[in-house]
Amino acid sequence: QGYYITNGRIMAPNGSDFTFMQYRRVMDQATTLLNAAATKFINTTVRTNANGTIFEVDARKIEKNIYAYMFGNMRQDVSDIKVVVDRNNNVYQTLTINITANVQPFGYAKYINLTIGFAPVQVVSV
Repeated sequence: QGYYITNGRIMAPNGSDFTFMQYRRVMDQATTLLNAAATKFINTTVRTNANGTIFEVDARKIEKNIYAYMFGNMRQDVSDIKVVVDRNNNVYQTLTINITANVQPFGYAKYINLTIGFAPVQVVSV
């Protein structure tokens, strides 16, 4: 009696990355961790190039720091995380660092195809 939920669908439109609850939970966790890691850099100094863009060494430092924090807290939930600091934004003028994080979740086997049969009989002539 009652219901047994086998797939936690979240009613996302066709083609959405958020088909199942597992993906929504992963993204919620990633968002929380990215926000926590990135806000540590508010009011910190970063070196800039002559055109106002972030200095490469500082951009890499931010990427590595955020990656380490996120992956360290999500390694049981994701295959990989990629963090990229925008090197084209004029940080000097905009006072803004643009950071993008992409999360590669685990795949979830919802279906399994099986094949079974008899091995062919080999006839031996004597």
